[in-house]
Amino acid sequence: MAPGFVLYKKNKKKQKSLNPPRYLAVGFLIIIFIGAVLLSMPFCWNEGCRVEFVDALFTATSAVCVTGLVVVDTADTFNIYGQLIILFLIQIGGLGFMTAGVLVALLVGKKISLRHKLILQESISQLSMHDLIRVASRIALTAFIIEILGGIILGIIWFKHFGLRSFYLGIFHSVSAFNNAGFDIFGNFRSFSSYTQNPAVLLTIMALIILGGLGFTVIWDILFYFKNRKLTFHSKVVVAVTSILLFMGTFAALLLEGFNRYTLGSLPLRDKILNALFFAVTPRTAGFATLNVGSFSDAFLFFYDHFNVYWSFSGFHWRWC
Repeated sequence: MAPGFVLYKKNKKKQKSLNPPRYLAVGFLIIIFIGAVLLSMPFCWNEGCRVEFVDALFTATSAVCVTGLVVVDTADTFNIYGQLIILFLIQIGGLGFMTAGVLVALLVGKKISLRHKLILQESISQLSMHDLIRVASRIALTAFIIEILGGIILGIIWFKHFGLRSFYLGIFHSVSAFNNAGFDIFGNFRSFSSYTQNPAVLLTIMALIILGGLGFTVIWDILFYFKNRKLTFHSKVVVAVTSILLFMGTFAALLLEGFNRYTLGSLPLRDKILNALFFAVTPRTAGFATLNVGSFSDAFLFFYDHFNVYWSFSGFHWRWC
C-alpha cells in the first residue's frame, strides 16, 4: 500500500474523531443511555412501582432533551435517588454536557485539551476560541446562581406546608423551570394545578422559565446594563420579541379562554390574568400547567400549538447566542 494513501487514511480518521457535532451527538446518546439504565434499576423506584426500560429510556431522553414529556409520574414512580438522577440529567441537558464536563475538569484542576475546546466551541455556539473556558464557566455559574436563588425563594414560599423538604422541592422545580424541562414532583400528574391562585409561586416559576429562555448573553447584558447604560442589538431584539410574544399569548388566552368555565372562566380577574400569562410563558417547552390543558377550546389549543413551535425555535436560538 502506498505511503501517501496510508497517511491520507490516518488524516481522514483523525478528522472524523475530531468532528464536534458527531462527538456531541454520541455524548448525549451515552448520557441518555446511562440515565435510562439507572432509572430502570429498582433502587430508583418507589415501593410497589416498576419501570420498564423503555419507560426509563423515554424519561431519560425527555430529561436530557428538556422536553417535559413523561409516561410515568415522576414523584409517584421514582424515589429520591431516581428524582436526583432526573435532576442531574436535566442539568446536563440544559447546560450542555461539554460545559458541565469543562466545569468539572476545572474544579479538579485538569487541563482542557484543544480537541475538547473545539467540541466546547461547537456546543455553546462560539465563533472564536478566545476566552472559551471563561465563557463556559460564566454560563455554568450564572445558571447555578439563578437556580439556587429560585430554589431558595420557592423553598421559603413552601416552607409552612412542607418544612425543610420545601427547599428540595424548590431546587428541583427551579432547575426544571430554568432549563425549561417541565418535570415536577408534586405527584398524580398535577404539575402546578395546586397553585392556580398563588402569585408568588407562579411568578417565580415564570421568571425562571423566561430567564432560562432568554440566553446567557442576554442575561449578562441586562445585568451590566446599569454599568454600560446600553444593550446590544441582539439583546434588544430578544427582549422586544419576548415581550411581544408574552403579550400576544396572554391576550389570546384571555380572549379564547376567558369565558370557558372549565379553565380561566372560573377564576377571579387577577388569577385569570396571572394564569393567562402563565400559559403564554410555558409554550417555550417549559411543560408546566396550572389548568387541565384537555379542557381548553380547540381554538386556543390550535393557537397554543403554533405558539409552542415559535417559542421553541426562538428559545433554542436565543439560549446559546
